[in-house]
Order: sequence, then C-alpha cells, then structure tokens
Amino acid sequence: MKCISNTYNIYLTDDNTLLFYDTMKNGELDKPVLSVEITEGNKIILEMVEDLAQYSPEENYRHLSDWRSERVKTNLPGVIMAIIEIMTGEKGV
Repeated sequence: MKCISNTYNIYLTDDNTLLFYDTMKNGELDKPVLSVEITEGNKIILEMVEDLAQYSPEENYRHLSDWRSERVKTNLPGVIMAIIEIMTGEKGV
C-alpha cells in the first residue's frame, strides 16, 4: 500500500483503491471512511487528491470557497464532493 498523505491518512492499495481513513487508533488505521477504486480513466481523481494533500484543511477550504464563488452552480460527481468534504472538514459541500 502506498501512502498518498500522512496528514490526511490517505493510501492507495495495490489494486488501485484509494482509501481515506478517519484516524489512527492504537498506532493502526481504523476503518476507511471512503474508498474509491481508481481505474485508468480516473487518474484525475488520484492527481486531485495528491494536489489537495499538499495543503491544510483550512487552505483547501479557502481554495474551494474561492473556486465555488467563481462558479455559482457546481455539478461535481458525488465521489468528488465526498473527497472534498473529507479533505476540507466541511460537511454538506
């Protein structure tokens, strides 16, 4: 398993599943709060996660707010919205 981000506890498995863990318990990862299977066509999701992982939740929230203010209506796929919610700490994006 490849670590994508220690800060956000995000890992990529050998079968190309992106796992988002909530916390570490007793030095081990708990159950993932979201898992996304990454196929060749969805490499953009992995790239997005790697880019977001470079920033703090506050910075990601600010970037998201700025981005959404430029676009009154956003129709992002549910999985993308779930990833953004997890990485910004915002619920109901």
